[in-house]
Amino acid sequence: MTVYPLLGYLARVQLLGHIFGDIYPRYSGAACGLAFVFIYPSLIYIISLHQEERLTWPKLIFHVFIIILGLANMIVQFFM
Repeated sequence: MTVYPLLGYLARVQLLGHIFGDIYPRYSGAACGLAFVFIYPSLIYIISLHQEERLTWPKLIFHVFIIILGLANMIVQFFM
């Protein structure tokens, strides 16, 4: 319960702050949230299914769709 928020803060401030901090300071949290909520869990699940040879096309398409939805959500924030 305490480690995840600390890691999220560290990634947002230290890693993504250099990328988005100068241009769009409020979007560094959005990019970090995209990674932690949409990209990392889906990729880890896809990789684990692939290693177990249980990855099917419908599962792959579904999880890639989740990543695309998260990316679209972050991009929409630039226009609001």
